[in-house]
Amino acid sequence: MDKETIVNIWRSRTFQIGMDVCRILLLMVALLILYKLITEIEAVKILSYNVCRICENKTGAICYIGNLQSIVNRTYPSYNFSGLNITIK
Repeated sequence: MDKETIVNIWRSRTFQIGMDVCRILLLMVALLILYKLITEIEAVKILSYNVCRICENKTGAICYIGNLQSIVNRTYPSYNFSGLNITIK
């Protein structure tokens, strides 16, 4: 291809319409990425405050973390069977 052919293609109306369509599509993709980035940042902020609340909202599940905290922090009695060399905690 010589330079004149390339310049003619560059100046053609079809090529310019194609470039305009590409620009519009790129703008739409950029806006979609920006929108997704903003919404995900909000989700991360919500996660840092209340993980159970976002899980409940997304899945409809019921959070039992409050009940689990009392189980985890519970102290259990210690049994010592010295004759058997076994300690159960």
